[in-house]
Amino acid sequence: MAEEGNLSENDKKAIQRSASYPNITIEEAIDIVSQIKKSFPNSQFDREDVAAVLKRTNITRDIGAAVQYGLVDKTIGQGYKLASRVQSILNFVTDKEKQDAIIDCFKTPKLYVELIDRFKGHAIPPDQQLRAILIRYHGITESAAPQASDIFIQNANYSGILNEYRILFGENSKNINIEGFKEKENNDNTNSNLTSETEEAYRPKAATKLMLEEMNGSVDLRIHLSEKKFARLIYPDNLNEKDIQILKLQLEALALTL
Repeated sequence: MAEEGNLSENDKKAIQRSASYPNITIEEAIDIVSQIKKSFPNSQFDREDVAAVLKRTNITRDIGAAVQYGLVDKTIGQGYKLASRVQSILNFVTDKEKQDAIIDCFKTPKLYVELIDRFKGHAIPPDQQLRAILIRYHGITESAAPQASDIFIQNANYSGILNEYRILFGENSKNINIEGFKEKENNDNTNSNLTSETEEAYRPKAATKLMLEEMNGSVDLRIHLSEKKFARLIYPDNLNEKDIQILKLQLEALALTL
């Protein structure tokens, strides 16, 4: 969904080949439906009506994103109508009601459903890796990936489901104990040498690794790489199959940047 009036022909073709993604944020979409609600609180409306309300002609991306977030319902041949969750956001009774409705908006776009399934409970990779994942696995074009990535992160933050360590917990994020991820203020040289430059480049922004003494029954494995390089993998000795899958996913994301 793109605002075609501001794009070159090449950009239009690129975005047309891209998988669908919301290209305005949930917060922006809420502002738009709040303006629509003043004129069409319970009645059907069409794009011309929205253009008149917003006082501009290029409204394709706006109405498209509102539909993807589940703020607007589209009926073929009948136009659009505000969805029920708009009331929960604009006329909420409790803060939780509003927050839950915003989270539902985040969980509605097809692309976001796929990304939540991939990352829920895990750290979202840094921007470069996330863009590569969108391109490689989710049908987003190279020209669209930066915008799709940035808006996804903005929406995750706005929804309150992305913590300071870029870990996506979904709707229960505020109830999850993240004590183990708190930064340990330790200048011990042995610990500071455990992280290679590659690990530093991959680590999500604002995230920190667990130190050895914070792990119960940890294993420190030295791995020989090519050209006399080596890496060190520190992991708890009670790994399970799910942990292995998480490690594989992180290595796949790292490989995309090489």
